Amino acid sequence: MYKLMNARLQNRKYPETFEIPSRAEIKTLKPGDLVKLCFEEDGLYSERMWVNIISTKGDEFRGILDNQPFGLSTVKYRDIVKFNSKHILSIM
Repeated sequence: MYKLMNARLQNRKYPETFEIPSRAEIKTLKPGDLVKLCFEEDGLYSERMWVNIISTKGDEFRGILDNQPFGLSTVKYRDIVKFNSKHILSIM
């Protein structure tokens, strides 16, 4: 099973090189927006992919994976993904 990288934690560890969207930017997200998340599998492999938001509820989001994974086996194109703001690496 995959897990999502905690982008906020990475930003705290490496603020000069690991930039993430501001909380204000994240609050403006709505269905139809694209966000980048990092999917990690077994701690050995990770892939950054775009997710198309389909619903928001406070800090929680649901979206559809908008990429075909290259090396991950536990998630596929068009899968539903549940995530929250701490997982968002970037906004398109």
